[in-house]
Amino acid sequence: FKIDSAGYPYPNSRDFFEKHHERVGENRYVQISFPVTVWKKGEPMDEVIRYLFKNRRITIKRKDKKNYFHAFLWGAPLSAKSDAFIVIYDVKRGKEGEIEHVDFNFVAKEEFEEAYDYVVG
Repeated sequence: FKIDSAGYPYPNSRDFFEKHHERVGENRYVQISFPVTVWKKGEPMDEVIRYLFKNRRITIKRKDKKNYFHAFLWGAPLSAKSDAFIVIYDVKRGKEGEIEHVDFNFVAKEEFEEAYDYVVG
C-alpha cells in the first residue's frame, strides 16, 4: 500500500506500484501520471461500469450515504461515500473483446479533487 496525500493508506498491487511510480528519495515516490477513466453516481454508465455492477464487483447500499459503494479489493472489503469517484485503471478483455477483469478503486471526492486533473470528453 501507499499513503495518499491526505495521509490515508491506499492499496496498490506491487506490480501496479512499480509500474506507475518513480522513486524521488529514500522511501519517497511520486506517481507517474497516466489517463484513467472515472465515473461518479448520476453519470451515464458505460460498458465497464455496467460490468462492475452486473457482476457484483461493486454493490450499493442506498440508505447508507457514508458507505454507499462496496467492493472487495486487494483482499479486503472497501466502501466509499456516495460522492466518491470510481477510477478505472485497467480493463482486461478476452479474444472476443469481452471484459474479463477490471482494475479499479474508489477515490474520495476530496482526494480526487486534490490529486486528479479532471478532463471531460
